[in-house]
Amino acid sequence: MNAIKSLQELVPNANWASLPLFDRTGWRRTGFGDFAESIGVRAEPKDAQEEIYVGLEHLDPQCLHIRRWGKGSDVTGT
Repeated sequence: MNAIKSLQELVPNANWASLPLFDRTGWRRTGFGDFAESIGVRAEPKDAQEEIYVGLEHLDPQCLHIRRWGKGSDVTGT
């Protein structure tokens, strides 16, 4: 798997509106922790200026797509 080197490499798909809708037949609800890993390690923003992260504030309700993210320089605490 190739690692993303910078925030500029992460760009939304410009054609996202024309992508086919998901066939949700047979889908079931599942807990967030069943498909996402909770990382409880504290990081110092000064040591992770260019690190990209997705926090709960970046997830939109009822949406499967991640369209927003942050980077270490955006964080003021730990």
